[in-house]
Amino acid sequence: MNTAEASERLGVTSLTLRRDIIALEAEGSAIRVHGGAIAPTSRSFEPPLAERLRSNSELKAAMAAKAMQHIRPGMNVALDFGTRILAFAQELRQHPLSLVIAPSSLESARILGADPHFRVMIPGGFVGPGDFNIYGSETEAFFSRHRWDLCVLTVAGLDADSLLLSDLKPEYASVKRAMYESSDAALILAEPRHIGTRSFAPIATARPGDVLITSDHSPSEALRALATSGLKVETVPDSADD
Repeated sequence: MNTAEASERLGVTSLTLRRDIIALEAEGSAIRVHGGAIAPTSRSFEPPLAERLRSNSELKAAMAAKAMQHIRPGMNVALDFGTRILAFAQELRQHPLSLVIAPSSLESARILGADPHFRVMIPGGFVGPGDFNIYGSETEAFFSRHRWDLCVLTVAGLDADSLLLSDLKPEYASVKRAMYESSDAALILAEPRHIGTRSFAPIATARPGDVLITSDHSPSEALRALATSGLKVETVPDSADD
């Protein structure tokens, strides 16, 4: 059922329903997609890529634009995988900067490799079925043997008390850990449902000075706790998709 059908059946306006969906997502009870919402996933499972691409597309684009403010010419940048990173790769294409970029996704490599301003380094490893993410011991070794000015990381959980970063799959968390530990700085992209929670596979403990980019609808108490612990919290305006 989409937003229009649900608002008619429930006797409320579409605006009211969209606001309620935002609130439900912030508490982890729903995930927004274009035109409505779907039930949340478990700590160790995520929906197919096509479904995730439809989820929170406007928010991901806004987060990508905010993250772009931290990119400087000449940087070496390690890129995580996922739909937030794909949005960031699309944003990078709009800015002709001289960068060395190491994406851990074949889809991100395809997007960035079409731009002559970027030197794209692709790690070895296995390719995840359906999502084209690159993972495995070769991938981890690649990120560990280089030093990165910045890594752009996505997480499925960021605990507000311990600052633990976590993900859905252990094999993907290991790649994220390797790039995070080999980077001088980190941008962490997280949606409201990821804030103040823990997912299945630990990545690392966030460092003071790391930048968290999220929605202004993320749980305010958790954001205050993260800021008090030393994370630089940056929010972007958020509204439900029409």
